[in-house]
Amino acid sequence: MQNRTENFLKIKNVINNYNFKNPENKKIAQETFEKIFDNLEKFAHQKEEKQEINFDNAKNMILKFVNGFLNNFVEEKLKSEHINDYRNLKSIPDKINFLAQNQYISYNSEINEGLYYLFVKGSSQNKDTIKKLILVTSIYHIFNLLCWFFNIDPKKAKKELNIKRYFIDEN
Repeated sequence: MQNRTENFLKIKNVINNYNFKNPENKKIAQETFEKIFDNLEKFAHQKEEKQEINFDNAKNMILKFVNGFLNNFVEEKLKSEHINDYRNLKSIPDKINFLAQNQYISYNSEINEGLYYLFVKGSSQNKDTIKKLILVTSIYHIFNLLCWFFNIDPKKAKKELNIKRYFIDEN
């Protein structure tokens, strides 16, 4: 399937024009984000049997992405008085809670709920959980996280994110 990352096209365009405070972040974003988007979408389009085999790889990629994003990029959004406190936090839930406590995101926002979902469900060993749904929901929450970071209007972004296309098996 061509143009697998069309859901992330606007984000990719914003990344190319975004003025990062840390120039190294622009390089990291350009080199790794597109690869992650493509790999997640490629996995989402696989048949269920292949997803079952590759699920742990996708789960690890998602968690690595979220952890890297929280460690490398979020500081650009923080006020200077919050940076040292944020750096001292070690876990994903603690960082998410810090962002909510300091009103960077609200407790009831999709980003806050989504980051907890990625951390809790993405790390779950629960065999009853539908893996396809975890993956597609993770893509949705990563999309929302990036829209928040890059100041993309979430209402417009939701219109551009087409979740239904992940439920069509690739031939």
